[in-house]
Amino acid sequence: MIPKFTLGNNKWNLLLVIIICTLIISLITLYGIRLNEDIHEIAQEQFTHQQLLLSKQISTGIEEFLNQNTINIEILANHISDTPPGEVIPDFINVYYHSRGIYVIEFINESGVITMGYPLEDIPTGYDLYEHEQAYTFEKARDNQKTYVTKPFLLMEGGLGVTIWSPVYEGDEFKGVTLAIIRLSDISNRFLQNYDSTEEVYVVDEFGTILCGSSDRYQAGENFIDTVNGTNPLLLQILNKQMNGSEGTGYYFESNTSEKKLAAYSPIKWRNRLWSIAVVSPQSNVAT
Repeated sequence: MIPKFTLGNNKWNLLLVIIICTLIISLITLYGIRLNEDIHEIAQEQFTHQQLLLSKQISTGIEEFLNQNTINIEILANHISDTPPGEVIPDFINVYYHSRGIYVIEFINESGVITMGYPLEDIPTGYDLYEHEQAYTFEKARDNQKTYVTKPFLLMEGGLGVTIWSPVYEGDEFKGVTLAIIRLSDISNRFLQNYDSTEEVYVVDEFGTILCGSSDRYQAGENFIDTVNGTNPLLLQILNKQMNGSEGTGYYFESNTSEKKLAAYSPIKWRNRLWSIAVVSPQSNVAT
């Protein structure tokens, strides 16, 4: 017997087909969304890994640059301890041009007075540290008998600089200090400028002071913690990790916007100083 299909049965069959098709489409859509999220997550992990490698590369370059210049000044300090005064300036000139990063080299005698240096036009010969109450670091290098690096300070010519103080001893007799100044703008020009325009690179010290950056957004000398001022806890968390010398990645949202920023950071260890570099990119840079 041939089964008979009624109009009512056809309606139920059609409804069942529609429900099944809807479920299938929904499952496919959900699977597609999930797959897309997984792909984006993998792409973001790969991107942040590349960011971290870049931050390591930059931090290594800066660290080697700073440490090599410090060694050069220490070698100079050791060499001039028994060198006649008339033969010292050629040694200064040789170190100055060999370093390609030192702004000025000075010699401060045992009384705290600047007596010579190079370039000659930038040396305040006769300047007495004690008369200007600026002998603290001089005495620190003398008494500890080892090289000391200062916190960043404002140069008379403008911009920030750091100084390397290396004591000069002839046996047990203190002869003075060899001092070198490095401008932070030179570090920025050398290491932070050749990157994608959407990337931001900046360096902070262990106190959260901005030392230099790849854009005008980061004002050298400002305290990054103060600029955040508790308004961006995710960025503040990254900054705290940087100040502690950690290495890693993180993200935050740009203040007053929903733009997500991805950051990777690596430490720069330089004698008694601890700096940190960060590479920051918008999440839109992640290719999927």
